[in-house]
Amino acid sequence: MYHPIYFETQWLADFLRSLLYFQKKAEAPGFGMEKTMEFGEFLAKLRKEKGYLQKEIAAYLNVTVATVSNYEKGVHTPDLNTLIKLADFYDVSTDFLLQRTGYRASISTLNKRLSADYTVSDLMNATLELDHHNTAALLDYYELLTLRNSVNRAT
Repeated sequence: MYHPIYFETQWLADFLRSLLYFQKKAEAPGFGMEKTMEFGEFLAKLRKEKGYLQKEIAAYLNVTVATVSNYEKGVHTPDLNTLIKLADFYDVSTDFLLQRTGYRASISTLNKRLSADYTVSDLMNATLELDHHNTAALLDYYELLTLRNSVNRAT
């Protein structure tokens, strides 16, 4: 059985890797996620990945199955409120749905309280403002926490 701190450090590892990836990408010309498929195709892929039927999505959105089908075929595009509902339903960001990022974190994840004073979003913003030297120091600290955690699991 893993200690609860294991999951927190694993989450932190993924978070830091994502931040570093996007920090490097932001410095590169042409920053932004490449759209690999059309919006409707992406919606259908996400729905299937999560194991939902079109009728379940339709019921949640309070629309017809034909409307959901038309979204997925690219015949129609959901309005802003529907896009937000879809993001909430799949627990992803609207930027993820629009393929502007590969990072799936939802607003609820970003607003998660890490302490009385800080949210995940606060940590992300503070980390992005670090220079390369301090980013490297933060990663060193993360590696130390991961090592300590693996030692604790072994004992």
